[in-house]
Amino acid sequence: MKACRADNDESDNKNVDLDNCNFDVLRGISGLRKKVKGKVCIGMPELIKENSILVIPYTRCGDIFPVLDKVTGVIVEQGSPFEHLGIILRELNIPCIYNVKDACTLLKDGHKVELDGIKGEIIIIKPLLD
Repeated sequence: MKACRADNDESDNKNVDLDNCNFDVLRGISGLRKKVKGKVCIGMPELIKENSILVIPYTRCGDIFPVLDKVTGVIVEQGSPFEHLGIILRELNIPCIYNVKDACTLLKDGHKVELDGIKGEIIIIKPLLD
């Protein structure tokens, strides 16, 4: 299993197509030691479905609070488990992985992933099929 680390600067991930990529794991900083699975929803809280993994660019996305009851996990490109959202997610027992470089670009709506809060990894279980 190859991995793309959150702090990996060896390649420019901004134009990577995950379906044709040579990695299936993204890494970041965990906010809660818990594992969950779900389908990715990229930054569109109004479109989120039950048991989704919400992917957002930063932790100051205040419009996600009304949908936290539908979320099983959160992935954040920039932020910290010590910010306001991180504290709320821990209180709600929702795992979150922070500082996942280019997560909003690499992951796509509908990807099935496992968010591993123990290791700080996002494992791509099933990429989208064309």
